[in-house]
Amino acid sequence: MSSSLGFKYASITSDVQYDTDFDFPSEPREHSRDCGDNYCLDYGWDPFVFSITFFGVERRRHYNALNRYVFKPLSDLQLISVGLSYDFIVDYFRYDLKNMPSQSAEIYHLAFKHMEQDDNDLPKEIENLNNMLIHHDNLISKTAADIIKITKTTSSISYESPVKFGVVYDYERVYMFLSRVWISCMDGKNIIECLENYIKNATPRADNGYFHFDGLPVAQGDEKELNTVRDVLYNILKNKEIIKNISDLKASTKTLNDQIKKIKEMVKPIADSIDEDLYSTRIKGCCTNLTVLRKI
Repeated sequence: MSSSLGFKYASITSDVQYDTDFDFPSEPREHSRDCGDNYCLDYGWDPFVFSITFFGVERRRHYNALNRYVFKPLSDLQLISVGLSYDFIVDYFRYDLKNMPSQSAEIYHLAFKHMEQDDNDLPKEIENLNNMLIHHDNLISKTAADIIKITKTTSSISYESPVKFGVVYDYERVYMFLSRVWISCMDGKNIIECLENYIKNATPRADNGYFHFDGLPVAQGDEKELNTVRDVLYNILKNKEIIKNISDLKASTKTLNDQIKKIKEMVKPIADSIDEDLYSTRIKGCCTNLTVLRKI
């Protein structure tokens, strides 16, 4: 359900120019300049100075790569609605997680090592978010299945139908009608009370063999059956299991947004410290001379 950045991580040393002659020159040489993204450093051929400069540049490039592909995207996570249609209640709860970096990419695994050492709660909270998204998707599937199950029983002509033989229901329009009412009531403080008020004031009608609810022709049959159709549809509206599912989806959406906010607040200081060149890590062996030389 979440979008993937899908980055391929390239060696951060690939564009570095360096001299492997570390001997002290017998004659003075011109100074060299090593330029990064927003800076230039002057150094001579003193191997000690060169080493500090070279590995400092590599470390900064490593941190900037982590920031660009992992920390900054995490600090801008967003839950985006992706419902293609809002005729049906479950579409109001379909989301995509924007800016989540690919958790299978190598650069993410490198950043994950930093998170484990520098803020052990952060990877746990990201994993919690992943589990919450799975739970939310399961709730959507359950709600859709429950609605289909109960409305399908009213849309077929059979003795198992909860209505009298002879009324033909249009399943899609029944679902649309029910969704309209649930959507209009789901943001209220008391969804049951809202539904009761709707039912009390509603004015369904029968016209030329069609039963109209909220302007939708949801069924066909003898006009004498209007009260029967009304009772069936209103009982579905008040179905306790479906109402619980809708309430659970609302609560799940709030939980997702709260979790995203928490992660963003935890990641932002890391991203800002890298931007300000103030970031340091507790991870052992990160960007040591040996680590960088292995990439050469």
